Amino acid sequence: MSVDVIALWEAERLPAAQAEVKELAAEVERATAAWDAAYWGSFDEAQHQIITAARPGIFSCFNQADVLISDVSSVVSDWLASEKPYAVANTSGMTEDEFRAAFTTVRAATILAPAGDGVPALLAALHARGVRSVLLEGGPVLAGSFVAAGTVDTVVGYLAPVLLGAGPAALADAGITTLSQALRLAVTETVRIGPDLRVTAVPVPARKGN
Repeated sequence: MSVDVIALWEAERLPAAQAEVKELAAEVERATAAWDAAYWGSFDEAQHQIITAARPGIFSCFNQADVLISDVSSVVSDWLASEKPYAVANTSGMTEDEFRAAFTTVRAATILAPAGDGVPALLAALHARGVRSVLLEGGPVLAGSFVAAGTVDTVVGYLAPVLLGAGPAALADAGITTLSQALRLAVTETVRIGPDLRVTAVPVPARKGN
Protein backbone atom coordinates (compact mmCIF):
# COMPACT_ATOMS: atom_id res chain seq x y z
CA MET A 1 0.00 0.00 0.00
CA SER A 2 2.84 2.38 0.85
CA VAL A 3 4.35 1.80 -2.60
CA ASP A 4 1.10 2.89 -4.23
CA VAL A 5 1.01 6.05 -2.10
CA ILE A 6 4.56 6.96 -3.04
CA ALA A 7 3.88 6.34 -6.72
CA LEU A 8 0.77 8.53 -6.55
CA TRP A 9 2.68 11.32 -4.79
CA GLU A 10 5.46 11.16 -7.41
CA ALA A 11 2.92 11.33 -10.22
CA GLU A 12 1.31 14.41 -8.68
CA ARG A 13 4.67 16.04 -7.99
CA LEU A 14 6.12 15.49 -11.49
CA PRO A 15 4.38 18.41 -13.29
CA ALA A 16 5.44 20.84 -10.56
CA ALA A 17 9.03 19.58 -10.71
CA GLN A 18 9.11 19.91 -14.48
CA ALA A 19 7.84 23.49 -14.19
CA GLU A 20 10.58 24.26 -11.66
CA VAL A 21 13.25 22.85 -13.97
CA LYS A 22 11.97 24.94 -16.90
CA GLU A 23 11.92 28.10 -14.78
CA LEU A 24 15.44 27.41 -13.51
CA ALA A 25 16.68 26.87 -17.08
CA ALA A 26 15.06 30.13 -18.17
CA GLU A 27 16.66 31.94 -15.23
CA VAL A 28 20.10 30.56 -16.14
CA GLU A 29 19.58 31.63 -19.76
CA ARG A 30 18.63 35.16 -18.68
CA ALA A 31 21.63 35.40 -16.36
CA THR A 32 23.99 34.13 -19.07
CA ALA A 33 22.61 36.64 -21.59
CA ALA A 34 23.05 39.47 -19.07
CA TRP A 35 26.64 38.38 -18.34
CA ASP A 36 27.48 38.17 -22.04
CA ALA A 37 26.00 41.62 -22.68
CA ALA A 38 28.01 43.12 -19.81
CA TYR A 39 31.21 41.37 -20.95
CA TRP A 40 31.06 42.45 -24.58
CA GLY A 41 29.85 45.91 -23.60
CA SER A 42 33.02 46.46 -21.55
CA PHE A 43 35.20 46.53 -24.68
CA ASP A 44 35.70 49.15 -27.33
CA GLU A 45 34.06 48.01 -30.57
CA ALA A 46 37.38 47.90 -32.44
CA GLN A 47 39.40 46.33 -29.61
CA HIS A 48 41.27 43.13 -30.42
CA GLN A 49 40.24 40.33 -28.05
CA ILE A 50 41.74 36.95 -27.18
CA ILE A 51 39.38 34.58 -25.34
CA THR A 52 41.21 32.20 -23.00
CA ALA A 53 38.61 31.39 -20.32
CA ALA A 54 35.58 29.10 -20.45
CA ARG A 55 33.34 32.13 -20.86
CA PRO A 56 32.13 33.66 -23.05
CA GLY A 57 31.26 30.51 -24.96
CA ILE A 58 31.98 29.89 -28.62
CA PHE A 59 28.43 30.73 -29.72
CA SER A 60 28.56 34.02 -27.85
CA CYS A 61 31.72 34.80 -29.85
CA PHE A 62 29.85 33.82 -33.01
CA ASN A 63 27.14 36.35 -32.18
CA GLN A 64 29.72 39.13 -31.98
CA ALA A 65 31.58 38.30 -35.21
CA ASP A 66 30.42 39.15 -38.72
CA VAL A 67 32.77 36.70 -40.45
CA LEU A 68 34.71 33.56 -39.51
CA ILE A 69 38.17 32.80 -40.92
CA SER A 70 39.35 29.31 -40.00
CA ASP A 71 40.98 26.11 -41.12
CA VAL A 72 38.95 22.89 -41.46
CA SER A 73 37.58 22.09 -38.00
CA SER A 74 34.39 21.48 -36.05
CA VAL A 75 34.17 25.25 -35.51
CA VAL A 76 33.30 25.65 -39.20
CA SER A 77 30.49 23.12 -38.83
CA ASP A 78 29.09 25.04 -35.86
CA TRP A 79 29.44 28.37 -37.69
CA LEU A 80 27.27 27.20 -40.61
CA ALA A 81 24.16 27.51 -38.44
CA SER A 82 24.75 31.28 -38.22
CA GLU A 83 24.35 31.62 -42.01
CA LYS A 84 27.12 34.25 -41.94
CA PRO A 85 29.97 34.36 -44.49
CA TYR A 86 33.21 32.51 -43.79
CA ALA A 87 36.60 31.72 -45.29
CA VAL A 88 38.70 28.57 -44.87
CA ALA A 89 42.45 28.12 -45.35
CA ASN A 90 43.34 25.25 -47.66
CA THR A 91 46.36 23.68 -45.97
CA SER A 92 45.79 20.22 -47.46
CA GLY A 93 47.95 20.51 -50.57
CA MET A 94 44.86 19.79 -52.71
CA THR A 95 43.63 22.00 -55.52
CA GLU A 96 40.69 24.22 -54.62
CA ASP A 97 38.24 21.95 -56.48
CA GLU A 98 39.61 18.85 -54.72
CA PHE A 99 39.46 20.65 -51.37
CA ARG A 100 35.82 21.64 -51.84
CA ALA A 101 34.92 18.10 -52.91
CA ALA A 102 36.70 16.50 -49.95
CA PHE A 103 35.22 18.75 -47.25
CA THR A 104 31.52 19.50 -47.58
CA THR A 105 31.62 22.23 -44.91
CA VAL A 106 33.84 24.45 -47.09
CA ARG A 107 31.78 24.39 -50.27
CA ALA A 108 30.18 27.78 -49.54
CA ALA A 109 33.40 29.32 -48.20
CA THR A 110 35.98 31.63 -49.69
CA ILE A 111 39.14 29.48 -49.95
CA LEU A 112 42.49 30.95 -48.88
CA ALA A 113 45.90 29.64 -49.87
CA PRO A 114 48.51 28.96 -47.14
CA ALA A 115 50.80 31.65 -48.57
CA GLY A 116 48.19 34.27 -47.76
CA ASP A 117 47.05 34.76 -51.35
CA GLY A 118 43.64 36.36 -51.33
CA VAL A 119 43.75 37.58 -47.70
CA PRO A 120 44.17 41.33 -48.45
CA ALA A 121 41.47 41.23 -51.13
CA LEU A 122 39.13 39.32 -48.80
CA LEU A 123 39.59 41.82 -45.96
CA ALA A 124 39.17 44.77 -48.32
CA ALA A 125 35.93 43.31 -49.68
CA LEU A 126 34.63 42.69 -46.17
CA HIS A 127 35.51 46.22 -45.10
CA ALA A 128 33.71 47.65 -48.15
CA ARG A 129 30.60 45.76 -47.03
CA GLY A 130 30.74 47.27 -43.57
CA VAL A 131 32.22 44.22 -41.84
CA ARG A 132 34.30 45.24 -38.83
CA SER A 133 34.42 42.07 -36.73
CA VAL A 134 36.23 38.92 -37.91
CA LEU A 135 36.71 35.77 -35.83
CA LEU A 136 40.06 34.19 -36.77
CA GLU A 137 40.13 30.57 -35.54
CA GLY A 138 42.88 28.24 -36.67
CA GLY A 139 46.38 26.91 -36.25
CA PRO A 140 49.92 27.95 -37.22
CA VAL A 141 49.32 27.74 -40.99
CA LEU A 142 46.39 30.15 -40.91
CA ALA A 143 48.27 32.51 -38.59
CA GLY A 144 51.28 32.35 -40.90
CA SER A 145 49.07 33.23 -43.88
CA PHE A 146 47.95 36.46 -42.24
CA VAL A 147 51.51 37.39 -41.25
CA ALA A 148 52.68 36.71 -44.81
CA ALA A 149 49.88 38.91 -46.15
CA GLY A 150 50.88 41.78 -43.83
CA THR A 151 47.43 41.94 -42.25
CA VAL A 152 48.33 41.37 -38.59
CA ASP A 153 48.13 44.48 -36.40
CA THR A 154 48.29 42.85 -32.95
CA VAL A 155 50.09 39.75 -31.68
CA VAL A 156 49.16 38.10 -28.38
CA GLY A 157 51.42 35.34 -27.08
CA TYR A 158 51.32 33.23 -23.93
CA LEU A 159 54.42 32.03 -22.08
CA ALA A 160 54.13 29.20 -19.58
CA PRO A 161 56.91 28.03 -17.22
CA VAL A 162 56.96 24.59 -18.85
CA LEU A 163 59.52 22.87 -21.10
CA LEU A 164 58.04 20.43 -23.64
CA GLY A 165 60.87 19.87 -26.10
CA ALA A 166 60.10 19.36 -29.78
CA GLY A 167 56.55 20.14 -30.87
CA PRO A 168 54.43 22.03 -33.41
CA ALA A 169 55.40 25.60 -34.16
CA ALA A 170 53.13 28.45 -33.14
CA LEU A 171 53.61 30.04 -36.57
CA ALA A 172 54.04 28.22 -39.86
CA ASP A 173 55.55 29.65 -43.06
CA ALA A 174 55.00 33.40 -42.96
CA GLY A 175 57.09 34.34 -45.98
CA ILE A 176 60.08 35.08 -43.72
CA THR A 177 63.32 33.38 -44.77
CA THR A 178 66.02 35.62 -43.28
CA LEU A 179 66.53 37.43 -39.99
CA SER A 180 66.38 40.78 -41.78
CA GLN A 181 62.84 39.94 -42.93
CA ALA A 182 61.67 39.11 -39.40
CA LEU A 183 58.52 40.85 -38.18
CA ARG A 184 59.75 43.09 -35.38
CA LEU A 185 57.34 43.70 -32.50
CA ALA A 186 56.97 46.35 -29.82
CA VAL A 187 55.54 45.07 -26.55
CA THR A 188 52.53 47.09 -25.40
CA GLU A 189 51.35 45.02 -22.44
CA THR A 190 52.38 42.14 -20.20
CA VAL A 191 49.88 40.48 -17.86
CA ARG A 192 50.36 37.66 -15.35
CA ILE A 193 47.60 35.03 -15.62
CA GLY A 194 48.26 32.60 -12.80
CA PRO A 195 51.75 31.19 -13.48
CA ASP A 196 51.58 32.21 -17.16
CA LEU A 197 52.49 35.46 -18.87
CA ARG A 198 50.45 37.07 -21.63
CA VAL A 199 52.43 39.37 -23.91
CA THR A 200 50.68 41.76 -26.30
CA ALA A 201 52.71 43.44 -29.03
CA VAL A 202 52.26 45.36 -32.27
CA PRO A 203 54.39 45.21 -35.43
CA VAL A 204 57.13 47.84 -35.71
CA PRO A 205 57.09 49.65 -39.06
CA ALA A 206 60.05 48.61 -41.20
CA ARG A 207 62.78 51.21 -41.60
CA LYS A 208 63.27 52.70 -45.02
CA GLY A 209 65.84 50.79 -46.98
CA ASN A 210 65.11 47.46 -45.18
